[in-house]
Amino acid sequence: MLSRLKSRCNLMTAQACFLLQICAFAWGRSVTSRRDSGNAAGISAQVGNSRQAVQDTPKGFKPRTLFGWGRNNAGQLGLGHTADVNSPEILNTFHGKEIKLVASGGGNEVTSTGGFSLAVAANGALYAFGANDRGQLGVGDLEDRHALVPVGIRTKSPIAKVAAGADFSIAVTQDGRVYSWGANDHGQLGLGDTRDRSLPELISGSLAKHSVHQVSCGAEHVTVVTTNGHIFAWGSNGKGQLGLGSSAPKQLNPVQIQGAVTGIRFTAVESGHHHVLAASKSGEVYCWGANDFGQLGLGDLEPRNAPHALLHKFTRSKIVRVAAGARHSLAVTESGELFSWGSNDCGQLGSEIKGGNKYIGYPHRVESMKVGRIRAGAAVSAAFLESGRAFMWGCNNNGELSLNDVERRTNPHAIPTPGGVAYTQLAPGASHVLAVNRNGDLFGWGRNDRGQLGLAYTTLSEMRPQLIASISSADVEAVATGGFAYEYQAHSLAVTSSGKVFTWGWNAFGQLGLGLLAAGSATPARLFDLEKPVSLHIIECGQYNTGAVVSKKQKSGLKMWGPNFDGQLGYRFNELGPVVSPNDVESLIDTNIVELSLGYQHVLALDAEGTLYVWGGNRYGQLGTGDSRERNRPTVVRAFRGDRVVHVAAGQHCSFAVTEKGEVYAWGYNENFELGLGLGVSRNSPQLVGTLSGKNVTRIVAGGYHALAVTGLGEMYAWGNNVYGQLGLGHFDEVQVPTRVSGMPQLAQPMNPPPSDALLRGNGHEWLFPPAKSVGKIHTGVSGAGTWHSAAIGSDGRLYVWGRNSAGQLGIPQVQLGSSISTPTVVDALGDTHVVGVAVGAAHTLAIGRVGRDWAS
Repeated sequence: MLSRLKSRCNLMTAQACFLLQICAFAWGRSVTSRRDSGNAAGISAQVGNSRQAVQDTPKGFKPRTLFGWGRNNAGQLGLGHTADVNSPEILNTFHGKEIKLVASGGGNEVTSTGGFSLAVAANGALYAFGANDRGQLGVGDLEDRHALVPVGIRTKSPIAKVAAGADFSIAVTQDGRVYSWGANDHGQLGLGDTRDRSLPELISGSLAKHSVHQVSCGAEHVTVVTTNGHIFAWGSNGKGQLGLGSSAPKQLNPVQIQGAVTGIRFTAVESGHHHVLAASKSGEVYCWGANDFGQLGLGDLEPRNAPHALLHKFTRSKIVRVAAGARHSLAVTESGELFSWGSNDCGQLGSEIKGGNKYIGYPHRVESMKVGRIRAGAAVSAAFLESGRAFMWGCNNNGELSLNDVERRTNPHAIPTPGGVAYTQLAPGASHVLAVNRNGDLFGWGRNDRGQLGLAYTTLSEMRPQLIASISSADVEAVATGGFAYEYQAHSLAVTSSGKVFTWGWNAFGQLGLGLLAAGSATPARLFDLEKPVSLHIIECGQYNTGAVVSKKQKSGLKMWGPNFDGQLGYRFNELGPVVSPNDVESLIDTNIVELSLGYQHVLALDAEGTLYVWGGNRYGQLGTGDSRERNRPTVVRAFRGDRVVHVAAGQHCSFAVTEKGEVYAWGYNENFELGLGLGVSRNSPQLVGTLSGKNVTRIVAGGYHALAVTGLGEMYAWGNNVYGQLGLGHFDEVQVPTRVSGMPQLAQPMNPPPSDALLRGNGHEWLFPPAKSVGKIHTGVSGAGTWHSAAIGSDGRLYVWGRNSAGQLGIPQVQLGSSISTPTVVDALGDTHVVGVAVGAAHTLAIGRVGRDWAS
């Protein structure tokens, strides 16, 4: 929410102190190559205190979700792909999720493949992240993903089970159908061939006649149990792991295992890398496959290519659960006794072995453990006590035990649970672990070199539980976006209420701030330079550049990054750049910047005292310094008749300022009448926009070649280029002076109740905000501009758009691509989403909203 500080607007009525969230686009008829290859001004966002955001959250909390649509050629929508979108889609990274199922895939020292992960939400939606060199994420390409991306399985039935192998994936729907994707050189996809798949495909054949209720993946093979208790297997059979009684190297289609188990009904099957354990309904355990470390528990090291019973190796209790690691095995009896056998090179059996042996060839009871559920990773073991406490032991080279070290444990150790909320699921993999707690929050730890922890970044490993997804963790507080009008590339940033900062999109000039140059990123990545211990207050995206107002240890400052062709980074010496990570504007260190706006290659910054600083390109006089000379250091502009400036906005090559008295000043490029002065002549010093005098303007949104103004009464005025109807006036004619947009309903009103640092006076119709003594008093707000379309939020919480629809940027599928609309029109595709913020880029739109109206009732 955008709150006015006393120093910027004094006492204001509730009508005057409204919440404005509006964006605009413009285009010029007579366009030079430079203008045609440039975006309008960027979009900025003021970021509030995350603790305050939580306190202000109403009952029946619904997290603020981020939507995107329109041009996406540089991944600026953050959807994980680069295809244009003509209707609002949720950015998955910022969509709260309640997770119910997880699976960890990937190889180890044997298979040497990267880690990846699968997660199923409570609504049955499937997500994937991590390594993807064989298409194992199921997203249609071979690019790794460092954050959760949806897997598009074409089925009406929700996903009920998932399993992951070394580099392939399996999913089972609620109606028992099986889908597979990823590597297939051993026929592990069960599709009758050895061709890899990067998208899920339904397994047909003999398995289609059965309903599958449980699935398990080995390194390169699959076993499933049907609802009638039969076991089917397919894939690699080099170690006899398919249990078919033959030495055939592979099986390309699912085949039912028979022989010694004919007529036996099974309840569960678990696959290690190359061996299998199966639990029958009567409490028996059968095993087959590799046995080089005694993992079959038969007392020898001979492999078996057909099922063998293990019942006589245990106590008289029935076995109710089994688990298989890479080369070790676990089993639990109905009385809670835990048995282990096989490889113990890392202590994964839960006890030391006398005599130096690295394995136990028969079931061995793990003393002092009475457990319920069990899981096994490649070389780790996990167990849940009946009380719900979770324990792990075994290898810890990558911090798999979440104990903040790399020391292996040969005895079970309780693992930490963030917030004291117990885990309900653990999914140990080859080198990373996923966990779900009783709230449906997803955590991960261990190796993260391929993004398998889904944290939107890569590291060698994480040794403590890291939150990956939850219902509320992705609550979006602010978003900003910029753009490039020639091919409409753009970049974006978003901040969550938990203080996480994400960046994505175009990065040819280092504008993402990630320390490198690249074509772009279609998936949001974490920008740690703007996170704790730094406090972020404002983010702003321009044409190619990005800026942020931050504070640290009571000191505030401005950071800029990207190219520096015209000195727009504000550095002491002209350097072309690009600068690929946030860098201080030295002359503004300790200056309390309360507003920031970036144009094509110029910058406006306003401090708490009302002083306006400008720097960067000045070819058209957009700096307001009375000349056309560029500045590479912040320069003060004083030309407002003694009236204090409270708001600034940068267009593509023009600038605006709003004073404390509500007057509007404009300067810079004006060939399309974007200054609203009635004459198409550029100005190099601030000029009073007389038509808006007395209108009590509170905010200006500057497009490329048009502008919008909003008054304290929630009215909107528009002027400038209108070739695509971007002024919303119902026609396509150029407008020389500000004209009221009559087709737009009243704009969004202020928060009710007001923020806690506002002093409520009288009957609640006046808010008094304390002076801006520190940057930390700035609250959430979103505003900005782009190229050829406009957007605004009405007081009803609905989003209205108008202008050009060349790439679907209006978000209205019924409007034909390439056409335009000249009156504000509701984005019906957002349904009952209550929109609270909007940011518009060159040819795309981002919107923040709470899904569902009941939060506001």
